[in-house]
Amino acid sequence: MEAKDSALISDLTIITADSVEASWQDLESRGLTEGARQRVVWISEEFPHSRSQIRCVADLDCGELAASHANDVLWWTDYPAVESYGFSARVLDVLNESFLRNHLPPGTAVVDALQEAVIDLYRVRFHNPGIEHPSAASGFRGGEWDPTRTISGEIAAGFASFDSPTFDDARQYAYGHDIALLLIGRFGNEIKNKAKVRDPQLLEDLLRASILQSGIFNESRLASDLDEWLQVAISQG
Repeated sequence: MEAKDSALISDLTIITADSVEASWQDLESRGLTEGARQRVVWISEEFPHSRSQIRCVADLDCGELAASHANDVLWWTDYPAVESYGFSARVLDVLNESFLRNHLPPGTAVVDALQEAVIDLYRVRFHNPGIEHPSAASGFRGGEWDPTRTISGEIAAGFASFDSPTFDDARQYAYGHDIALLLIGRFGNEIKNKAKVRDPQLLEDLLRASILQSGIFNESRLASDLDEWLQVAISQG
């Protein structure tokens, strides 16, 4: 997001979820479990009437917490996670051109190649809240996508019955940490051997950088809400 004014709020403090200290008893009292997203939700509920001073942003995931933990301080990402904004041809083209030496196909082709996988993994998570991360990259072993290779045999046995909400935008299915793993699983030779990006975490960092570089986040509902809040704070400051 780009600020519309050059002025900054002098006492603005940004903290990450890892910096929030909450005991398991604190989380349990709010019906939450351990985890970064849960701590963000917890702190928003500790200060529910501080709308002008505090904003908390949490990953939406499959939306399982959004309905039961709604308050004026807490905002959710438009898609399952911050990285989900990057599952678009526009961002993937920036990633390819800026960081991967143009070894990937055009962004539209990359989205098409991965779309079935992100939908399948969303279905798994939607029906199994709290599941450990599926082994996304394993689904492309052998070249063809097979979602049952990403999950335990017990969950795989019920996979055929899993449905999910229907979305118009593929980003709404794209769980953040899956994207880099799926890119490596499907385009491993191009990314690891040709572009020399072998670490999934590094690829994820580059994807986030590409989201900012593309300007696509600036057009999102969340960016608009944050910008409006900051502009009000600046005018009152």
